[in-house]
Amino acid sequence: MTTPQPHNSLQEISELAGGLAHELRNPLSTLKVNLQLLSEEIRHEHDQYIDSDIRRRMLLRFETLTGETDRLQKLLDNFLRLVTRQELNRHCIDVNTLVSDVLTFYAPEAVRNRIQIRKLFHTSALVCSLDREMIHQALLNLILNAAQSMPDGGELMVTTRAEENWALVEITDTGTGIEPEVMSRIFDPFFSTKKGGTGLGLSVTRRIVQQHGGLIDVQSTSGRGTRFTVRLPLYAS
Repeated sequence: MTTPQPHNSLQEISELAGGLAHELRNPLSTLKVNLQLLSEEIRHEHDQYIDSDIRRRMLLRFETLTGETDRLQKLLDNFLRLVTRQELNRHCIDVNTLVSDVLTFYAPEAVRNRIQIRKLFHTSALVCSLDREMIHQALLNLILNAAQSMPDGGELMVTTRAEENWALVEITDTGTGIEPEVMSRIFDPFFSTKKGGTGLGLSVTRRIVQQHGGLIDVQSTSGRGTRFTVRLPLYAS
């Protein structure tokens, strides 16, 4: 007698979840666009039709709804990165240049959040075979995570160096640190200690690094700060 096999494997469930998330993106995008259009119509409507206090309250509600659609869009995007297999568009890239580009992109937000960026790059190029967009996102996720741990400002130290056949990127903050009891769960999907956090940023980051044959680890002291270290294989010419 043949034992019946489960109808849905873990891979099939993952594909279904990814398909559902992908389908949700379209109506969510439509909702966001129409909220923006309605907001603009109310903003430019003549006072004789809408009382100024009512207009202000309506605009605040539209801003709240738009913010929530943005949050859902980010959640879906990260979820899709986590559950779907993405082909890497690899090129030989100098890690120093890529990290510098990420920091330049983040610099305006660092100023707003009173975060001082310090950087120390390896003296020569660290060439790796990378998908630029994906590694850019992974490093930006780590920087944003560091910034969230410094709500009153602080220092962000970004270092690159070579170690045997690896290019290392170290991102160190002077934030609140990670409590020992949650350290083992920080890469778990949907786990977050931050208010409003999706709990997917670090999960997606680890997946991207691993897809490149790399490693990621973390060291933290509660109340003193955290260091994430990303190891990427150097390109063997």
